[in-house]
Amino acid sequence: MDLPVFSNNLKSSANWVASLDEQAQTWRRSMDRSGDEMIVGIRACQIEQEVVRVGGEIDRGRISEAAGLVTSWSSDSEAKMSVENLLALNRSVTGLAPEIELVRKSEAVPLNEAHDPTPSILLPKMLDNAIDWFGAPGFGELRSVEQSTVVYLRLLEMHPFNLHTDTTALLASGFFTQRAGLPPLIVFS
Repeated sequence: MDLPVFSNNLKSSANWVASLDEQAQTWRRSMDRSGDEMIVGIRACQIEQEVVRVGGEIDRGRISEAAGLVTSWSSDSEAKMSVENLLALNRSVTGLAPEIELVRKSEAVPLNEAHDPTPSILLPKMLDNAIDWFGAPGFGELRSVEQSTVVYLRLLEMHPFNLHTDTTALLASGFFTQRAGLPPLIVFS
């Protein structure tokens, strides 16, 4: 399903709520019929699309391991996204040793001319604020796909990591859809 927030962000989410509900029901019926096969297929698609999207910069095994972390966190109904989990996810994606700093200490190169990444000195506080917001009651009123999209876009906007922020943000965003029993977000290239 093509989400308007990625292709037409001037379109109200109210225009696609019915379609989203229909897609969620279709997913749940498919899971009832062939759950394990669906999960294996979605994971394979997720890994393949991410490898293609990043031009092979990240090993399939690291993407698979990182996606598995998110799936395990989302299976706990009481789990909330945390800075620690986000850092563990980025470490899994990058494969960096524990002693290597993940959060950038220098200014990021903007993704495009409209992108204004968070200044590095503000990142620790801004990450804490974002994670708090993602756990706020008001945020919980959004549909899981909307939550995932907001998390993805907010993490891209902040650009918190030295390496592979985009992949980390995309995988982290799947926490909210998977917790709701839906597949993770997958960006097709």
